[in-house]
Amino acid sequence: MIKLLRALILVSSLLGFSAHAGSSTVLIVRKGIPQHQIVFDAIKKDISKSIAIKDYVIEKSTTFDEFKSKVEGEKPTLVVLMDDQSVKFGLKLNAAESDPNKKIKAVALMAQNLGTVLKGSKEMSAVAFESPAYLLVTQFRYIVSNPVKKVCVAYRKSSSADRVATAADQLKKEGIALVPAELEAS
Repeated sequence: MIKLLRALILVSSLLGFSAHAGSSTVLIVRKGIPQHQIVFDAIKKDISKSIAIKDYVIEKSTTFDEFKSKVEGEKPTLVVLMDDQSVKFGLKLNAAESDPNKKIKAVALMAQNLGTVLKGSKEMSAVAFESPAYLLVTQFRYIVSNPVKKVCVAYRKSSSADRVATAADQLKKEGIALVPAELEAS
């Protein structure tokens, strides 16, 4: 947790966010789940003495227009985007804005494939942690009594094809065959 917070603060400062500015506001966009609450509480405890923290809990039913209205109303210095839905909304908001000075500055976390999703974004950074398949499978073989020879992985080709190919190459060197099963129709 401490590493996550330090990374968040470091990334924030790299985006031009000043922890000493009295008018700075961080808008944290998250789901109302326990994992997001824990991170929200930790961020609030760590930086709320010098920075205004605003909490925006979204639901699956939250629309892009609701998100846009909230962001425009709060005018945050930095937006923390937790979960795939809020990251998608943040990217859409920035894509619709032609003036680079009006685009939101954001840090994304607790979402899938952030390296791929945010590739090329100049306004958003990520704190990403996804355990590589190689690590998961090679460590798994130490807790099972039979040797692992084959592993099946269900994945979305549109978002994970590169990672599956990399994992297959890495696991082949360990004598483990990765059997991919696409979840999307071609």
